[in-house]
Amino acid sequence: MPKSLVRDTTLTSAFLVLIAVMSSCTSGTKGQQPPATAAQESRPIPGDGSELMTETITDGTEIRASQVFTKTWDLRNAGTVPWKDRYLVREGPGGGCTTEPKVRVPDADPGETVTITVQVTAPSNPTVCHVSWKMADAQGHHYFPQLTGIWFDVIVVR
Repeated sequence: MPKSLVRDTTLTSAFLVLIAVMSSCTSGTKGQQPPATAAQESRPIPGDGSELMTETITDGTEIRASQVFTKTWDLRNAGTVPWKDRYLVREGPGGGCTTEPKVRVPDADPGETVTITVQVTAPSNPTVCHVSWKMADAQGHHYFPQLTGIWFDVIVVR
């Protein structure tokens, strides 16, 4: 048998074995999905809501290279669900600004406003820092997965 046909036959046989294995692994599960985790079942929570009231260090503020500064947000619990044991969890690299990966959100009953504070260190070289945060539980499961979250943008200068 020519060499190319042997290779094609071997590949075809391997492909058929792979299909058979995949078929046996999925038989009996047609139309079924893996069970949802508790976090997936409970998010977003009906009646949960937040509203940004005020913030310090507005977007576009110039910050000196290597400067340490404090960013704060005042968030109002705009829903009907009490906030307990929540955090802001950082998303992505942020252009070189360093912060803690997560910061505690104070517990808040519906209608209450809380202040969240983050210590930030600017990088040593000029750049733009865009740091995004999302509200999550201690394990990092987002409370508002459908929303973009909150952020800050600063311009780092010499």
